[in-house]
Amino acid sequence: MTDTLVSALIKAQNEIDNAHKDAKNPFFKSNYATLESVIEAVKQPLLDNGVLFVQKSSISEDGVNIETCFYGHGEEMQTGQLHVPADKQDPQGYGSALTYARRYSLAMACGIGAGIKVEATGADDDGNKATTTYQAKTAKKLTEGKYKINSVDGNAVVVATNDETKYLEHCRSFLKDPKSDDCKAVFNANKKSIKAAMVASDGNTKEAFEKLLEIYETNES
Repeated sequence: MTDTLVSALIKAQNEIDNAHKDAKNPFFKSNYATLESVIEAVKQPLLDNGVLFVQKSSISEDGVNIETCFYGHGEEMQTGQLHVPADKQDPQGYGSALTYARRYSLAMACGIGAGIKVEATGADDDGNKATTTYQAKTAKKLTEGKYKINSVDGNAVVVATNDETKYLEHCRSFLKDPKSDDCKAVFNANKKSIKAAMVASDGNTKEAFEKLLEIYETNES
């Protein structure tokens, strides 16, 4: 294989371990990897294979747009922008949204997940605080949609929309691991809405979720 950016990224991904879950998300009662942990997991394997990652930001009226880009071997690769709304229109609000966006953009671009090692510090990072605050402030608006994603304990609505395809796309982000107890809890709390959205969604989305639904019902305890 010649030394190209793609081949270098393949080698790097073989060396990248999942980021440590070094902080706790009180809303979903689960742990997650901080931005620092994600950077620690991916930076050195990328550099060892001649790849530099850069995260670019662009202007947004209600939040931040982040794009992770890779450079190396005379080539570059862009991964697409990720938009995260800011809960407050001030430096603190935008900073919190920026942390959250950088963490998710980098993790998705490098193909890593939640991680194997768990250090439950009970801490939280600015990105997660931004998300929970934003959810709390928009709770009334979120309950107006036909399709809803409820929290694990059913006491809060995380996402609500009248667009079934967008709803299922949101669901996918919460149902990454069918063997995870947290993901199973989210699935069980929203099974009726998921099935209703599947009936009304387009063919490709419906087909993808039929497979996911089958996996979850097989793993359901």
